[in-house]
Amino acid sequence: MLVEWSTAAVSPPKRFEEWREVCCQQVYALTPERSAREPFNGQLRLHRAGALDVADIRCDGHLVQRRPQDISTCPSDTYYIYMQLEGRAWFEQGRRHQVTEPGDIIIADPNVAFNTGTDGTFNFRLWRLERSRLEPLLARQMTALPMIKVSRNQGEGALINSWLDALLRNYATLSGGGLDLAFGTLCALVANMAGLAPEMHERGRLGRRWEAPAGENLLVSMLFRDVPQSPHVLTQRVGLAAISACQRVAGAKPMLKWPNDLLLGGAKLAGILAQASLGTAPVVVVGIGLNIGWAPEGSACLGAGIDPLELLSALLAAYDELPADVWLQYRQHLGTLGRTVRVELPDGELEGRALDVEPDGRLVVVDECGITHRLAVGDVIHLR
Repeated sequence: MLVEWSTAAVSPPKRFEEWREVCCQQVYALTPERSAREPFNGQLRLHRAGALDVADIRCDGHLVQRRPQDISTCPSDTYYIYMQLEGRAWFEQGRRHQVTEPGDIIIADPNVAFNTGTDGTFNFRLWRLERSRLEPLLARQMTALPMIKVSRNQGEGALINSWLDALLRNYATLSGGGLDLAFGTLCALVANMAGLAPEMHERGRLGRRWEAPAGENLLVSMLFRDVPQSPHVLTQRVGLAAISACQRVAGAKPMLKWPNDLLLGGAKLAGILAQASLGTAPVVVVGIGLNIGWAPEGSACLGAGIDPLELLSALLAAYDELPADVWLQYRQHLGTLGRTVRVELPDGELEGRALDVEPDGRLVVVDECGITHRLAVGDVIHLR
């Protein structure tokens, strides 16, 4: 079955709203945002092929979010393969950040909240694979498939690209058994890609690992079943609890660096990472790596002789003592505020002065031209 839709027949003031409704009905429940005032243009062409759907989407640039409330309202029974056809886009899911160029493929789970956007034009192909067909083939049990980026021009990515194109050209003439076999082969290719992808072995942001000699540092993950509407609150709470624990156990007074690092004497003491699984029984896992007796070159540590278990006990106790709303406390301990910073973004970098942090966790930065930016993602470097 083929579905085609365009904004051309819609009056300009209503185009973006209509686009949102069509995408929510035909693709996923999403929350698009757009600040531009020019008339919006978009085209969608959707093929439905049994256990496999493919959508060709071309539209003006805007921000797209799939929020926890979108997922709880309309969970998906598919995984998606995003294929960049033209232009440049960025993705943020959990603490994974990717920038896609023409020829890149993203494989990800739409039941984990994500943001994506572009300053130019979106032009991509989106394939949806039935979850029930892919999950039994994965090499290990996972609450969510990590976001994987591969090139469609080499290795397994080239095989997946070729197989997808062949399926699209021939699905109408394949028998039921032939289509099932072809789809099974595609799922096996994707599952193999998931097993080979370096993202499967990450423990920190942007591919950084948390590694330390045995017994020297605190490396721990905590599972939260009571998931707040904004999961970033959990990393804020863990960061504040870690500050309190360092003060109680080691007499140290670290500060927070946006969004989720602890600094001591200007050097990194700890990193915090959250990974959400927001299906029928939502959970968030928050991990922290805190340097106690050992630190990589250029980083800080609390000092030898401190028991990691004692520090963990103090952290958990401090967490339980926190008030329900920690925004003001987080803001008070955020050493990024008032500083000149450089923020490395998925699509470039920004330099300016960090003025504030909003209750939703966004950092407010004013650049040298006086333009205010509200940032949801990025790596911050304190300049002065």
